[in-house]
Amino acid sequence: MSKKKSKAKNEDFKKQKLKPGKVLTKTNVTDTRMSVKKVVLIEQLKDKASPVTTVRGLTLEDLCKQLGHYSQNVRRDAIAGIYQLISSHYELLNKYLRFIVPSVARLIGEETNDNTTRNHLKNLLEVICKVDEIIMESHFPILLVHILRALTHMQMAVRVFALKILILVMKNYGQLCLKNVDLFDVFLQLMSGQRRPRDKTLVLEAWKYFLAAYSKNGMSKNHQCATDVISFSERTSQVDLSIHFSTMDFSILGPSAQVQESPLDSEARLVNCCNVMCPLLARLISEEENPDLILPDCILLIQQLIDAIQRFCELNALDSFKSQILKAFEPLTGLSKLPTNKKLLKCLKHLDF
Repeated sequence: MSKKKSKAKNEDFKKQKLKPGKVLTKTNVTDTRMSVKKVVLIEQLKDKASPVTTVRGLTLEDLCKQLGHYSQNVRRDAIAGIYQLISSHYELLNKYLRFIVPSVARLIGEETNDNTTRNHLKNLLEVICKVDEIIMESHFPILLVHILRALTHMQMAVRVFALKILILVMKNYGQLCLKNVDLFDVFLQLMSGQRRPRDKTLVLEAWKYFLAAYSKNGMSKNHQCATDVISFSERTSQVDLSIHFSTMDFSILGPSAQVQESPLDSEARLVNCCNVMCPLLARLISEEENPDLILPDCILLIQQLIDAIQRFCELNALDSFKSQILKAFEPLTGLSKLPTNKKLLKCLKHLDF
């Protein structure tokens, strides 16, 4: 018994033999290492797709936030990033349109933008304006408010850029512009004063799409009539199959079949349009060294205005209106008497009351 006790006692204080390269583990230290197995749920990974990002790893929402940054370089990179995402993933445009339109539109009147930033911004707006008119209708007032604000800016560069964007908007969303009277008044105010752009080509192009947007016969690509020919005993007739509706019309607020009239159907606004446009065209033609360069465009605008006047006269027979129109056309009438302006004289002959 004494040998067993002494052997057990010696085992407690027995020195361990170590091999070369081995480290003795301390008996009074707790091992805190833990072994964890990873659980992978494949079905959840399939349902939750990762958001689309740019090369820098930014999502579309992150880029929209950066559009309000104080640094011009950050804003320019954000515009380029949004253009990159929309161009490669066009389906994101309709999904995030409520974030993109307010964030991008506020940069139209930004006076600190340089030419490079404005070019990037115009390219981005060209992609945005490809959205269908029905989808853009609810976002159009926000876009138009920023354009009108930029048209009244003190700096000429901002007004010129805003006019270019307005041409883009009137070209793609003519029916939406037709319902807006503020755009009609602000445009005439810009063209009647000394703050209008000096670029004649830009001014004539703006007038072209302005008259096309506010003319009833100038229908947009999304509201064209679908017609068909039906024959009954050798007699044909055209039937209008189009359905005119608006996504913003509610029967509670008003009749959904209510027709929006053009400001050109108003006597005061039509006379004001003539008083602004006719002297301006006469001045552009007289100041041009080679009038033949801009005369075809001017004649086209005059013909559009005469068509609007004739449509108004078909419904109204006012002597005072006719006298005001003839007085507004006096600058063009006097200019047409020159031997070099025979085409202009021929165009004005259609102004027959």
